[in-house]
Amino acid sequence: TVITTTTVTPEATGTTITTTPSVSTGTTTVTPEATGTTITTTPSVSTGTTTVTPQATGTTISTIITTPSAGTGTTTITPEVTGTTISIITTTPSAGTGTTTITPEATGTTISTITTTPSVSTGTTTVTPEATGITISTITTTPSVSTGTTTATPEATGTTISTITTTPSVSTATTTVTPEATGITISTITTTPSVSTAGVVVIVDIVIPVASGVMVVVPVPADGVVVIVD
Repeated sequence: TVITTTTVTPEATGTTITTTPSVSTGTTTVTPEATGTTITTTPSVSTGTTTVTPQATGTTISTIITTPSAGTGTTTITPEVTGTTISIITTTPSAGTGTTTITPEATGTTISTITTTPSVSTGTTTVTPEATGITISTITTTPSVSTGTTTATPEATGTTISTITTTPSVSTATTTVTPEATGITISTITTTPSVSTAGVVVIVDIVIPVASGVMVVVPVPADGVVVIVD
């Protein structure tokens, strides 16, 4: 008989859990019920499904490092109690879909650092805080080389994003930052656009003060530059 489901329920303070789920189902359920529990999970190679569900008020998860499946790349972290603290989340999505979803659903949840590296093919990175009062201090995204599409969409009132640094694609240089809720503050946005400058129109004003009726000789400009004398 092969049982691929593993359930660990620690009930003591300071318990440390390390689980390696089955290769076939990759289903790991860890339910900490005591303060100070530390969880480290490595999901299955086939499904890459990892579920961490703290169910006690004041539970602290100091570090969550998840490596999803190479096939689906689906990672879901859902804290469901008020006051849960997740200090560091580092996710590496699948090379095929590059889909990473982090959904805090409880009021007062704090995520101090989120670092995501999307897929090389699609370059899709989505960070969606859905509860009031959620704070994301730093978001660093490196979009795909092909599309260069980066989207950061806070959807809750009072959400604060202090720093957004985006490096778009060399080909399209498309960078989209879309705050959709009232009271969202984006203090710093630094973008490095495409290296290509083809098709860019440059307007340069040349001011030559002269008296009425005086002939003005304008130097010959470079090829392709239009000079308008007013």
